[in-house]
Amino acid sequence: MMKKKERTINKDVSRLIKKFLDYHKVNLQHSHSTINAYKFDLYLIFEILETEIIITEDINDYSLDDLTTNDLEDFVQYIFLERNNSARTLHRKMSSLRSFFKYLKKRGYIKTNIAKKIELPKVPQKVLLRPTQKQIIHLFDYLNGKIEGKDGSFKTFRNEFEEKTIKLYFYVKFGTMARRVEMYRIKVKDIFPDIKRIRLKGKGNKERFVVVDDNTLRLIEEYIGLADLSEEDYLIRNYRNERISKRALNKRVTTLVEDAGLPDWITTHKLRKASASIGWELGIPLEVLQDNLGHKDPETTRLYVIPLEKTIEKELREKHPTSILTNYDEIDDDG
Repeated sequence: MMKKKERTINKDVSRLIKKFLDYHKVNLQHSHSTINAYKFDLYLIFEILETEIIITEDINDYSLDDLTTNDLEDFVQYIFLERNNSARTLHRKMSSLRSFFKYLKKRGYIKTNIAKKIELPKVPQKVLLRPTQKQIIHLFDYLNGKIEGKDGSFKTFRNEFEEKTIKLYFYVKFGTMARRVEMYRIKVKDIFPDIKRIRLKGKGNKERFVVVDDNTLRLIEEYIGLADLSEEDYLIRNYRNERISKRALNKRVTTLVEDAGLPDWITTHKLRKASASIGWELGIPLEVLQDNLGHKDPETTRLYVIPLEKTIEKELREKHPTSILTNYDEIDDDG
């Protein structure tokens, strides 16, 4: 396979991008995909700046301190109007640039962080789809052979091992709210039955311990014995009793969702969101969910647990503030 040719940009900028990427790789231990996304965005940004905005005969004739807010504003307009990028894509690119400039300013490579001054178009609010309690129950009922799938038949497995393998994945995934990469990294030694916890290794290899229910824990212990796994073995397997691939993890969800007759937008990540939102609906405090999900920012967790439209309507009908106008006789003087 031919190696993809790297974009040609200012050599000093390229050197600083490499330092920035190495920092994310070594110090922050970000994933390969995150580092590649930063690299792609930054090289594209500076290629456009050098060929469409500042335009010099020699791309090495400028330094980052020569860039102005006008240059970056022109870049925003160019990529939005000329390349027809969406506001969401533009925000992602500028987020990469802001992270880069913040890193450079902190380490004294530039005098001013001009990237943080740039205003961006508003991003349309995304409709946040996530499975309802009814859909999750449907999924697990189909998995457990209690209901028929879309073709009118019950779920079947090649053998007991495949059945336990697939059930283990869905119960651990839904029960721990783990990310795909966290599921992929779980080893037998990360299971702590005595305290009913699983250790997850998330972004930047940060560890956290999450609660696991008795039924899932029992399934895990049975599976470890059935698969004859050692402490260093990875827990999530394929039907050949080998460590499963990341792609196969997604396929496992896609196949079951399709066979069960559920909407195809229900993905691995949507299962994580569903677990969090249902937990919140059942009364788990937001800060507990934030810790369990491994979120740094509580606002991210809020996006996972925004009430469904029907829930909001029901709550407002039952507890609307105007109810005090018709029930004022029931309110005491301190009310």
